[in-house]
Amino acid sequence: MAGAPKRNTEMVTLESTIRTMRSERCSYAQIAEFLGMPESQVFAIYRDALARSPLTAVQIDEHRLEALETIDVAEYHLMKIATAEKTSPRSRIEAWAAIRAWEERRSKLIGLDAPTRHEVLTVHSIDAQIAALEAELDTRARLEVVDAELVEDAGGAGAGQQPGGDAPAAAAPATGADGGQGEAGLPVLPDEVPATGGSGERD
Repeated sequence: MAGAPKRNTEMVTLESTIRTMRSERCSYAQIAEFLGMPESQVFAIYRDALARSPLTAVQIDEHRLEALETIDVAEYHLMKIATAEKTSPRSRIEAWAAIRAWEERRSKLIGLDAPTRHEVLTVHSIDAQIAALEAELDTRARLEVVDAELVEDAGGAGAGQQPGGDAPAAAAPATGADGGQGEAGLPVLPDEVPATGGSGERD
């Protein structure tokens, strides 16, 4: 990133140490005491380090499992305090309050507090869904019929043409009785035969 200040080797090492100690479940106070710096500075360095290189999904799952193990250990010891006969009423109440806080933390980690969406089905909603499906099926059937008619029309129009797109050949001209043709394709008519009398001889 242009204009960003360069991080020297000392800062890189410091960030790596803080991230490692945090993965080992050390508190910010313990890290600050170990490094000899204010706790607020440790938190700021760790926050900036995460912003530059966020945790992967695998690392997040590992942190979640470690946190759940910590909750189990804390509740185990708190239950001993809360149920011990020698525990004062005040300490018992404080122990149960701490257990409840840990349980709330567990619920957030495993998603128990996530809102759940419930869908209520009624007769009217089911009928509406069925009607919508029937309308969709009817529309598809109509489209299939139209497509079939278009294909049939296209096939009928193509049947009247010869291959190559030429027009159909013209019909042959009519011929006369003797099969001859005159000029311009006109048929030659036979000689007129005069009417004959009863004897069948020419006048």
